[in-house]
Amino acid sequence: MIDLREDVIFVKRDGGRCVTLTLEELARQITTHPTIGAIEMWVARQIAHAVLHYFRADQGREIVEETELNDVLQLVLERCTEVIDRDEPSPSFHADLRKLAIEAGHGSELVFFHKLGSTLRQLRDHRAKVIQFTGLRACVKVLAGTKIWSKSCRRLEHDIVAFLRHKASDERGCRQSVLVVR
Repeated sequence: MIDLREDVIFVKRDGGRCVTLTLEELARQITTHPTIGAIEMWVARQIAHAVLHYFRADQGREIVEETELNDVLQLVLERCTEVIDRDEPSPSFHADLRKLAIEAGHGSELVFFHKLGSTLRQLRDHRAKVIQFTGLRACVKVLAGTKIWSKSCRRLEHDIVAFLRHKASDERGCRQSVLVVR
């Protein structure tokens, strides 16, 4: 079987015809979506990546009904609109994954994941609307002890994102938050 690119998903239309949808095409659709209005392309790419990740990694699916894709996208965009459109600054939380990796040390993935779990537990009573983790690629390179991106780096990157999503969904204070990992 041929592996499908990670940034592509098949969308099954009403007539039964399947069309491919890339991350970039979905991001362009998001930038002009009536729910969210004008949005920067980098934000649209993050939203598109999250939606594709949901179907491919969480649901284990490469073919999605068009109506289901639209429903999930609508839910994500409504939640993002709540955060983006607030007049007053919404409570947020920011952590640098690269710094956590440096503190843990090269090859100390167990220590890193323990520190990451502790960081998320601190959010129990924080009630942040946006939880943002930055420095993902740099973090992976520190943990892997490499300067060049590889397949093992991609697996570790996936493990970190999956860990964050799983832990954030378990923590009481994080469930209603938007999780951003860059």
